[in-house]
Amino acid sequence: VCLCASVCVSVSVCVCVRMEVSKKIATYIYIYIYIQKIIEENIIKMKNGVALTDQDRMPWLKTIVSKCEHETKIGNDLVIACSALKKSYRSVLNDGFEHRFIHLKGDIRTIKNRMLGRDHFMPIQLIDSQFATLETPSKDENSISIDIKLPVNNQIEEIVSQLNLTRPVY
Repeated sequence: VCLCASVCVSVSVCVCVRMEVSKKIATYIYIYIYIQKIIEENIIKMKNGVALTDQDRMPWLKTIVSKCEHETKIGNDLVIACSALKKSYRSVLNDGFEHRFIHLKGDIRTIKNRMLGRDHFMPIQLIDSQFATLETPSKDENSISIDIKLPVNNQIEEIVSQLNLTRPVY
């Protein structure tokens, strides 16, 4: 999760409740959530069991950056659900910003079990490549880590506490 102006980015491998957590954070602090659609060619590759390259991901990341720039200019805060598996991807997202990254961490077994219970376009065999690609965010990246084994409401409480988020007064 990435939090723009105040931008949170959810960082995780596939199927880690990234969307659900992002939506609840946005609801908690009354801010806009932006869900960037994955480029169709990338979906086709993943459906066919082909792991994405840095080159495949770059146009998608740049689209997210453009959205952050736009929302920041008009004074909106933003929550983004985005895998951002590598430090270099998070650097692209953070260029000119000071985003806050939320790493929704889980072990490979938990992720695979969740994936078996969901209808997702990405085949389960790509989970291994996502874990191989993952560079765990560090504190110097303005990030926190949350265990996805916690119930979602506990994850939200932990995120809100660690990021010192408060509901704005209107």
